[in-house]
Amino acid sequence: MVDFEVAVIGAGAAGLSVAWHLAQAGRRVVILDARDRPGGRIHTQRQDESGAVELGAEFVHGEPAATLDLMRAGGIELLPLDSEHWLLDHDRFVPMDDEMGDLHELMAMARKEKADRSVAAFLADVEHDPKFTESAHWMRNLLQGFDAADPERASLQSIVREWSGPSLGAGQARPAGGYGKLVDFMVRRLDRSLVELRLGVPVRGVSWSPGEVELHLDDERIKASAVVVTVPLSVLQSTSPGSTAIRFTPPLTSKATALAGLAMGPVHRVMIRYATPPWEAQLGKPTGAATFLHAPDQPFRTFWTGDEGSPWLTAWCGGPPAARIGALPDSGIADLAVASARVMFTGMWGRVPDPVEVQFHNWQRDPWSQGAYSYVAVGGTGAHAALAAPVDGVLFFAGEATDATGEAGTVAGAIMSGERAAREVVASQVQV
Repeated sequence: MVDFEVAVIGAGAAGLSVAWHLAQAGRRVVILDARDRPGGRIHTQRQDESGAVELGAEFVHGEPAATLDLMRAGGIELLPLDSEHWLLDHDRFVPMDDEMGDLHELMAMARKEKADRSVAAFLADVEHDPKFTESAHWMRNLLQGFDAADPERASLQSIVREWSGPSLGAGQARPAGGYGKLVDFMVRRLDRSLVELRLGVPVRGVSWSPGEVELHLDDERIKASAVVVTVPLSVLQSTSPGSTAIRFTPPLTSKATALAGLAMGPVHRVMIRYATPPWEAQLGKPTGAATFLHAPDQPFRTFWTGDEGSPWLTAWCGGPPAARIGALPDSGIADLAVASARVMFTGMWGRVPDPVEVQFHNWQRDPWSQGAYSYVAVGGTGAHAALAAPVDGVLFFAGEATDATGEAGTVAGAIMSGERAAREVVASQVQV
């Protein structure tokens, strides 16, 4: 006798998506999440007169139908961003229009590569050519900042495919009021006669056999006909005793190659609020929504502003630079972000006032995420799809790391993976 037709592990965008689609198909579902809130790596701290404070996901990249359809259904406005880019150059900001070199030509060279290798190996062969020195520099920085990836591990073939798709250079936007409003809508639309949402309930183990699974919680066990696992990649990869890893019995041996072909990128994002925006004095004009400021010599190399007139500044550090400062206490990481901003804005303008507020969530130390989002390692071509593949008609997988459509690492990828996993569950149960 099963307690639920389907159990969903994780109440992030993927888990909420799969549960809704399963309920639409008439399935009884339980969602279990170790956190005391839904949303996963979406974490809108608050929304007030100063703007949304996003500690996790923030942007809508391009025009993903899955995200935009949800926002329309929830009555959530999409706010396009100005996305001007400025580079700190000898204490002054200069427009970055001509600073990235011929990245497109460099990408054309990368597309001709026959075998996969690391991005670092490719760049080592080309960056000594004066023609490509600048573009190689920006390719490395973009990989670390945008993809949170290590050039020594990242698959060149995967990056070529991703950057040739909708992500790189696409327009960006924000959900008005923050992504938290989208999470609230996804929770609100669940049919509670069919879906039970249980927060603060970590799943410690999953025992499975054809036709049935049993979830091991701290104080009880739940039986279901199928389980959809939506936890972050790093939690699936974790094998440390006493960690937040889920123990699968029997083990997920069929997923070993897929898990080895993917990596979790580290990111530190720190939200800094000033009494008045110091960047407007530096640029000599008011800024629009999301003006990007780059300080390549600082520990935190990328910053962006909030909505027009907002006093919030986001400091961003991804990839190996984020890993290098990861041993610092959280307060030390936040202090580095503030210090990087202070150097960037001081220049010829004198001392910058201290911020009035700093917000930071350490996703690397968060036991239920252990990183920011996934990327493909060398030799990992096809790993997203392999990780997504169902096992014996009872184990199903969703989450941004399972998206094989080009949206891995994004909220859109998580949402779409939930819909895909729900279809797989329903098809499997119909066949039975």
